[in-house]
Amino acid sequence: MNNIKSVLLINIIIFSLILVLHLVRSIIGLNAQIGDFNIPVWLSYIAIIISAYIIYINYKQIK
Repeated sequence: MNNIKSVLLINIIIFSLILVLHLVRSIIGLNAQIGDFNIPVWLSYIAIIISAYIIYINYKQIK
């Protein structure tokens, strides 16, 4: 049981970092590009929502 909590905590940490990076990108308006494709900022808004949901689900499982 303790091992599962450790994995959930690691997930929370990783997705929190993802959330913060996308939040900073959306506030500052940084450009992200993969090859010739420019990734729109609105995609970061979706990533923020998904990351927050995953963090919430993992946190609920720990409790």
